[in-house]
Amino acid sequence: MIPNRFFLLISFILATSYLHVSAQDTLIDLTHLYHWDNTNGNVDFYKDSSSQHESNPNASALQKKYSALLHVGEYSITNISLFQFIDDWYGTPYHYSGNSKSGIDCSGFTARLQLDVFQKTISGSAASLYNLCEPLKKNELQEGDLVFFKIGKSYVSHVGVYLMNGYFVHASTQAGVIISNLSEAYYTKYFFSGGRLK
Repeated sequence: MIPNRFFLLISFILATSYLHVSAQDTLIDLTHLYHWDNTNGNVDFYKDSSSQHESNPNASALQKKYSALLHVGEYSITNISLFQFIDDWYGTPYHYSGNSKSGIDCSGFTARLQLDVFQKTISGSAASLYNLCEPLKKNELQEGDLVFFKIGKSYVSHVGVYLMNGYFVHASTQAGVIISNLSEAYYTKYFFSGGRLK
């Protein structure tokens, strides 16, 4: 006859396993921000922005595309109008003082995005736009904030719009409208400040 202690041990293990699975499901379903890791016998929760842990069965092609590009979960792509705007303008060539899909500059692109997506009317050079903002540190940036650079100048000469996970969209002189990351050596070197429109 098997001792009662054996049945109690098996019951405890099964109950504990069920609670662990329930906790994992709840955490992922409610927040979509944390990953459950019980490898090597350890149970850890850590913030995870990779798309493989945040798959959204109802995600659109746009959400899937930009979650992969920005290395975030599909649930993070919530401002559809923003990413649709980016998708429509992506690859537009750079043209100084341009303001159309035949060519646009960094401040013109930033102003157009702010108007079409956030209904904010701004205009002027990158330096002028900086003067419209409250300065921010990199770790304070949120989607829609501006990022400013001093590229070979003593004044702000370039601007883009922050997205998430270090990525921002801008009209680059070399590649036109693209998405870049603040951690890239070039942008780390010339980054000046973040900014939030007042």
